[in-house]
Amino acid sequence: MLHQILDSFKTSSKIYIELPLSVDSPFYIGFTRSTHRLLLKLSEVSGQLPGSLFISELTCEETYAGRGGGFADVFTGMMGQRKVAIKRLRTHIIPKSHDPGKLVQILLREVLIWRQLSHRFILPCFGVNCELFGSSASASQSLCIVSPWMDHGTLSDYVSEGGLTAGGLKLRRVADGLKYLHDENIIHGDLCARNVLIDNKLRPQITDFGLAVFDYATKGAFTTQHSGGSVRWMAPELHDYHLNTYRRCCETDVFAYGCTCYEVSPSCPPLYLE
Repeated sequence: MLHQILDSFKTSSKIYIELPLSVDSPFYIGFTRSTHRLLLKLSEVSGQLPGSLFISELTCEETYAGRGGGFADVFTGMMGQRKVAIKRLRTHIIPKSHDPGKLVQILLREVLIWRQLSHRFILPCFGVNCELFGSSASASQSLCIVSPWMDHGTLSDYVSEGGLTAGGLKLRRVADGLKYLHDENIIHGDLCARNVLIDNKLRPQITDFGLAVFDYATKGAFTTQHSGGSVRWMAPELHDYHLNTYRRCCETDVFAYGCTCYEVSPSCPPLYLE
């Protein structure tokens, strides 16, 4: 029900009581954020997602993943007549020290945060599927996220083929997408060129929200482990091992954006040594 309320707010400026609301009104913004925060908490406690997020008409066209990174593989698939990307956890390489249940929680959080975003420079999330890779498998093995397939690949791939001018234009749009996230009080947490895809209209699409946190949700914004994220793109304060906790914030996202600009300009990662 909470997810249906959030979806209805995307297409309507009225709630069920007869009070016209602007999408910029404090009540509208506060209500949707509170509802989304509650939905995240319910999902974390129950380990479940709203039924409206599940996609049934989905097929996978690959036996082996063609792309991927970190703890996830990305397969090519079809959702009806549309080509899609299917993101699945790499359970076979997850160290025994990592709790599979915790990784599922991260995946659930990524879906719920990602699904509510709507911006021309943010990659859409269609939903999830738990049956494609076997319904009898564990949640960490079967749950996958479905999004549009991007034939042009990542921003780093595109720049290596298209030159610096094209890269500069895309970076300005990446900044627009990042500003949208921050306006929604969402911290990406892992911005870099490989987490920006290029769509068929040659527009950048920010993706990979596995480390995204709500800026106003203090508990979710802090971690006690100095792990996760792309090390070379992380702000210096996130590397301070003398701190018991550290926090990703708008400023650390901006630092990562600056590193991304540097990354695609000379076509090498930050702090690169030959």
